[in-house]
Amino acid sequence: MTDLKLKKSDFDFLLKTMELSKECVISYVPDDNENITFKVEDYSDFQDMMNFDIINIGMDNQDIVNELGKRMYLIYDIILDQKP
Repeated sequence: MTDLKLKKSDFDFLLKTMELSKECVISYVPDDNENITFKVEDYSDFQDMMNFDIINIGMDNQDIVNELGKRMYLIYDIILDQKP
């Protein structure tokens, strides 16, 4: 199990938009008004699901990153920096 942290706004975006990724979230708790700490069972699976979400939701038919995809990539980079 891996603990990760995101800003509340990014975590809310993940839960609302990133369907496959949110299925990997086991639990979460607010740290304060700004941040959420959450747990994923398997970090590699979570990364894979984030990649699938980016491809499925964050790219247009021509594989061009759309506005949702840009935000997803930012969140992905934040998660990648926390790699255990």
